[in-house]
Amino acid sequence: MLVLPLLLSIAPTAVAVSRDPAALVLESNRAATKPATHDERAVRLRYAYAGQGLTGTSEAVVDLRKPAFVATRQIGRMLEQEGFDGRRAWARERSGSVSIQSGGDMQALALSEAYRLTNRWWRPDRGGAAVSYVGRRRLGEGEVDVVRVAPQGGTPFEAGFDASTHLLARIEETRHGQTIVVSLSKYRMVGGTMVAGRMSTGTVEGGEDETQTLIGGEYLRMVPSSCCRAPKWLPADALLEDGAKSSVVPFRIVNGHIYADVMVNGKGPFPFLFDTGGVNILTPETARISGLTAAGALTMRGAGEGAVVGGIGNAASIAIGGAVMRNQPLRVLPLSDIDITPGGMIGFETFRRYVTRIDYGSRTLEFVRRDAFDRTAAGTEIPLRFYGNLPIVEGSFQGHEGGFVIDTGNPGGLFLSSPFSRRYELERAPGAIRTIAGVGIGGNSYGLVFRGGPLRLGGVTVRAPVSLVSTDRAGAMADSSVAGNVGAGILKRFAVTLDYAGSALFLSPVTPPPADLDRYDRSGMSLTRKDGTTRVTAVVSGGPAQGAGVRTGDAVLALDGKTCSSMTLDEIRAAVRDQPVGTRVRLSLSHEGQPVSATLTLRDLI
Repeated sequence: MLVLPLLLSIAPTAVAVSRDPAALVLESNRAATKPATHDERAVRLRYAYAGQGLTGTSEAVVDLRKPAFVATRQIGRMLEQEGFDGRRAWARERSGSVSIQSGGDMQALALSEAYRLTNRWWRPDRGGAAVSYVGRRRLGEGEVDVVRVAPQGGTPFEAGFDASTHLLARIEETRHGQTIVVSLSKYRMVGGTMVAGRMSTGTVEGGEDETQTLIGGEYLRMVPSSCCRAPKWLPADALLEDGAKSSVVPFRIVNGHIYADVMVNGKGPFPFLFDTGGVNILTPETARISGLTAAGALTMRGAGEGAVVGGIGNAASIAIGGAVMRNQPLRVLPLSDIDITPGGMIGFETFRRYVTRIDYGSRTLEFVRRDAFDRTAAGTEIPLRFYGNLPIVEGSFQGHEGGFVIDTGNPGGLFLSSPFSRRYELERAPGAIRTIAGVGIGGNSYGLVFRGGPLRLGGVTVRAPVSLVSTDRAGAMADSSVAGNVGAGILKRFAVTLDYAGSALFLSPVTPPPADLDRYDRSGMSLTRKDGTTRVTAVVSGGPAQGAGVRTGDAVLALDGKTCSSMTLDEIRAAVRDQPVGTRVRLSLSHEGQPVSATLTLRDLI
């Protein structure tokens, strides 16, 4: 989000003498900013933008009376917007789709942004916010007076005001589980008011993700009432061939992930991962084969505490069976999986353009024209909200309410965020075992696994799902604005229909239910495969594998006499998960290059 030191068009008042240090700091800031005294309704500011290896322009229009705003960024042909109309936050992502942003912390962040943009803190009642003085801190070669502000309905943040000039110098705010810092400097006059000439945004750890340099601006006496509303959008760049009402394609499941064939610029087919928790992505190799050139240095985070860097490109066409999208901007990033080389990922931008039915029973994907969608036959309807590109539903776990991400890219069951888990002391769940909870774009995600529940999603209840508690301190699962992530281990009992345009999720039970539903590993070891070698990545303390002498890092060469190289990782995992309790499994291992044999006896761990 843009953070701009703007003004509220109210009549000038003398700086009051106050014994409240927070009030004194804010009154001094108002005097230093020199707010306009005339009857403007809005302000428009224009910037040169540089970030993520890309350059362009940005613009902010702020309705000073509501308060409301719209921020626009133009990079080549790509246009992105975010706004707040005084009631609702919204976003236009780079492929053109528009969505109301009411999930996670999006609404609260927008409200706090509007509060800052219109300097509500100058009001005698501080705009309804709780305001307190934190103290004076060093910042570079100078000092700042820090004020903590908690707008009503917004996210709390800290504002640092230069102790010498009294101008706003720094904003520190938690956004989507990450602490973001906005630095403001090089102030100049715009219409008689001091406005930051340079803004840089980064993380609290340091570095700059993007900078904006002021080009110019003006106050507006008239502003259309619709200026900050979400624009109307229809998916004119998406169609179904031959005027069909829908297109059905088969999918296969590899390591709990959904894969189906996709054509890019007429090349392929490529195996793409279909991830409701993700976005449209091409791997560098698919981009090369498809003749697509990427630009920039885009950082992307997900589950796990790390991040990956890639670029942005534009595909002339993306075809999934008879569902075809034209002129689609997408990310170019490396992706990896086991036993398959992904060509890319299908995510939010595609699901936003069609009604999509993911039937785990028949293993088919169906893309439906919205005007041909029969919601009465789709199953139990659950209201859906958006948190950026993430679909969120309201629900509860063990009676504790929160928002849950619907994520087909999570091959596990229920993955609970670390803040939610700490808040309700779920890490103390009886019988919980520590393990690698999952692997995301940011690397391994660690946590505890236990059999919890019930999980309620709208009007649907799952009694005793396999539940994982994240212990991550960074990444998607450290985000305090979500309760957890509902993965394929939960979703595979349903045909899942996503109606993004109608803000609805539909769940219809599959018949018969999957045979391995809510079953967890019985061996006490986590396995992965890299460069053709199956390896133990974690061993559960006190589990069968540890009792048999298996150690983290061991290579698994054979299982019951069958070489692992002749089996998929799914088959190996099934052999130590699905066989009955008491089954003895013989392992041929390599420990630090030396052959080792082990026999473990399967048992339920949770």
